[in-house]
Amino acid sequence: GRAGRGSSPSPSLLSRSLGTHLPEAMLLRLTLALLWKMYGRGGGKYFSTPRDHEYEITGIRVAVGSLGILKSIQVRYGPSWTTVSGCPSSGTPQEFILYPGERIIGISGSYQMYLRSLNLYTDKMRYATFGKDDGNYFFVYPDQFEKVLTGICGQCKLLGITGLCFAWDYPLEFWDTIRQNNSTSSHE
Repeated sequence: GRAGRGSSPSPSLLSRSLGTHLPEAMLLRLTLALLWKMYGRGGGKYFSTPRDHEYEITGIRVAVGSLGILKSIQVRYGPSWTTVSGCPSSGTPQEFILYPGERIIGISGSYQMYLRSLNLYTDKMRYATFGKDDGNYFFVYPDQFEKVLTGICGQCKLLGITGLCFAWDYPLEFWDTIRQNNSTSSHE
């Protein structure tokens, strides 16, 4: 079946059942496909934005082609943009820059053969729309209230993005607070 349908095996079950017969890159792709739900039909070349452990997402740039297909996506962590993911050859880029401390907490979109729209919702009650809603709709949010968008992966064919998946985690300040509490607690 297609990624995201039914239940996903645990990572330990996955590594036991596959052993070491598959090349590492293929194993990574299979793991991502099974553990992260893909929104869209999927298919084609895989891509993913590298997770930046020093900065949070501060912007998203999406290029939309003349046929209304989402072509590529780029994420800004702190002051720096990642390389373009997807089909970077064409399309008109549009960007959504987050305010300091603002985070993406929900995503919706639509797809037919390719992604047609992507809508981002923030914790400051703002949203950005890329493309136009058309086809099958999806809505994505983290499994826990405090989590925020931390990364994006997907697949792309010649004409554009065929599917996207989203990584959610606690904001960096959450982890900083835990580190501070652990370092200041007395060990007796």
